[in-house]
Amino acid sequence: MSGIGTTFEHPAAEAVAGMAACLDALAAANVWSMPAGELASLLVDVEVVARRLDAARVSLAAQAETARVAEPEGATS
Repeated sequence: MSGIGTTFEHPAAEAVAGMAACLDALAAANVWSMPAGELASLLVDVEVVARRLDAARVSLAAQAETARVAEPEGATS
């Protein structure tokens, strides 16, 4: 019996791919057609998401430091 050929992608990698797809959708959206109030609210929402992304980036960088991912590349700092 041959293998099914499925591959595992870590949930974190899947989440990043999903965020990239969502950013593509946002970039393609016609926000010029939004009423000013909705646009203002959207801008606040985007800022909140950006701050959450920054927090995730810091957490990921800390984990990468703990896992010493730079060592195989000879990075010293």
